[in-house]
Amino acid sequence: MNTESRELKYNLSRLYFSGAIQIPIRKKRKAIIVFVPVPSYSGFQKIHDQFVGELEKKFSGNHVVLVSNKRIFKPETKKVSFKQKRPMSRSLTNVHNSILENILYPCEVIGRRTHYHLNGKKTFKVILAGKDKTTIEGRLQTYIKVYKHLTQKNIVFDYSISPVLKKEKRNKRK
Repeated sequence: MNTESRELKYNLSRLYFSGAIQIPIRKKRKAIIVFVPVPSYSGFQKIHDQFVGELEKKFSGNHVVLVSNKRIFKPETKKVSFKQKRPMSRSLTNVHNSILENILYPCEVIGRRTHYHLNGKKTFKVILAGKDKTTIEGRLQTYIKVYKHLTQKNIVFDYSISPVLKKEKRNKRK
């Protein structure tokens, strides 16, 4: 990787990643998922924009997504009991929420909803801050495919509307 900044080069010398996979998004577009160990993920967050930008330059036409490498523990049952209680951070729900936050890192998640269809399928609706709309508009399809690949769950993104805009919409209807 071509690192021109001394600060970026210094930060990268202390960090490492545990693996990477490539998944198809569209015919010509692919996404690269980089798995990072949990202890060093906070270090990657500090240089996230620079690091992802450099990798996207190197792999032109591909989006790069950083995800921490978290582990899911099975819940305790009567037949199988562990010496220690399972931490809540290792439950399926918390790990999937963590993956979602890692995928959307620079953006702010305002809310989450679960939509149950009549045929029994679930769709998760994630509401993002309206201020992030311009920065991630082109990446939403990538985020949907990456989340589906990692968790096998369907997801839909929406943006929140500020209270001022809601009042303007109501006034236009009247």
